[in-house]
Amino acid sequence: MKSTFIQLIGILTLISCSEEPDQWEIMEKIKTHFLAIDLAGIELEYTRVSYNPYQSFDYRNPDSLFTYNSIQLLDDSFYSERKATFPGGFEFELNEFQKDSTSIFYDVNGVLYGNRAIKQPSRLESIQEEVDGVLDFRHSQGLFSNYDSFAISTFDRKANTIAIIGKKGDDSVRLTFQIAPVQLKIAEHFKSNEKWIFSDHRLGDFNHSTKIKFFVDGQHKRDYLVQSIRAIESIDTSKFELPERVTLYESPPTKPTIQKVENGLFVLKSLPGDRNVMFSIDKSVVTVFGAPISDQISKLVIELIKEHFPESSIKYVYVTHFHSDHIGGLKAYSDLGVTVLADEYTMEAIRSYPRFKENVDSFIFQSINQKMELNDFRFYQVDNSHSLTQSFVYFKKSGIIYQGDFLEIPADNSLPNYLPEATLQFYDFIIDEKLVVRRIVGHHRNDSISMELFHEYVANFLTKDSM
Repeated sequence: MKSTFIQLIGILTLISCSEEPDQWEIMEKIKTHFLAIDLAGIELEYTRVSYNPYQSFDYRNPDSLFTYNSIQLLDDSFYSERKATFPGGFEFELNEFQKDSTSIFYDVNGVLYGNRAIKQPSRLESIQEEVDGVLDFRHSQGLFSNYDSFAISTFDRKANTIAIIGKKGDDSVRLTFQIAPVQLKIAEHFKSNEKWIFSDHRLGDFNHSTKIKFFVDGQHKRDYLVQSIRAIESIDTSKFELPERVTLYESPPTKPTIQKVENGLFVLKSLPGDRNVMFSIDKSVVTVFGAPISDQISKLVIELIKEHFPESSIKYVYVTHFHSDHIGGLKAYSDLGVTVLADEYTMEAIRSYPRFKENVDSFIFQSINQKMELNDFRFYQVDNSHSLTQSFVYFKKSGIIYQGDFLEIPADNSLPNYLPEATLQFYDFIIDEKLVVRRIVGHHRNDSISMELFHEYVANFLTKDSM
């Protein structure tokens, strides 16, 4: 109630003066208004809607990707819940907390991390920055608290707006306010080229925006829909406890390693981002399977292959589908003249990918199609709900599949508590094709999933008659 009273006093002060205040007085009153909001803690619930063509089912018709977020934040601790959905029926639900110098998160659905809780360095500052970005009054407090000098950019009494520029070193931000009632309308961060537009303000204990649009380099990246805000003084201690099925797991320091599967076939494990890449060697010709995330990871893969097989050269690199985390490392291969193996639609998406805009003309492509064979491996395309086109590679002699985003079973081989539609479509395809499968290598995390475990996973959700 104290903050509400202060807000009302600030609003009335601005509109009830007998003489109209000048622009500097208005700026000072806006500053006083926001700095007076002092919360011991805050609980925030919001939904983030992302518009990423290269995480959608069809990059030409992007999906709205929803993430629900609930955060309880104090000065020295936090608790958060996240629920994200992706095409193909994938649902990722992570809870995280911190009450000392480290944060701990665990997987509610058991899809990504199974029964393991993961410890990581403090994330308190990251959570604070997240809350500051979503809440307009925290954005304003950041301007007035963190910047060294201020200047009035524009002042339009008739339009009831004033824009203030804050500077600190080579960083600057411009905030545009509605004067009465006081509301932040636009925040422009020049160094990062970010723009936040705040609308649909709600009056109550906190005068805050409920709809925020976020832009980077002029591109609309995502929206934030604020469901609720409330002041808190503490976080329930039960939030800092792990569920019974979950145990704290401290992964030993790992570095990328090459594991021999059979003559001429290898798995490169434990790459940054918890990714796995395979490669085959036939008569000194190397084919790489997977180009995850970035050129930095691809360069690491290339160097490891050169180090262990100096007489061989990389001729091909294969990607399963067009999602950004699966094609992000292709340029490093293109720079070496390596041919990209992909289906026609994925090739089209790669050519349109903004990160490759300056270099895509130098890419060399070779199209793959259903059951196409190259050396001792065969490509299969699966009609599915995760990506408009998506394939996997099957190594016939060894009975190994390399796939990405069809099947997610965590590294501890515990089974998730739901079955995504795309996973069932992948399973049905393997059964219909009567493929003999000994091991499934995932692009993400788990590099050794047995077909027996896959059978068990599906059986948990289907009756014998339906199988």
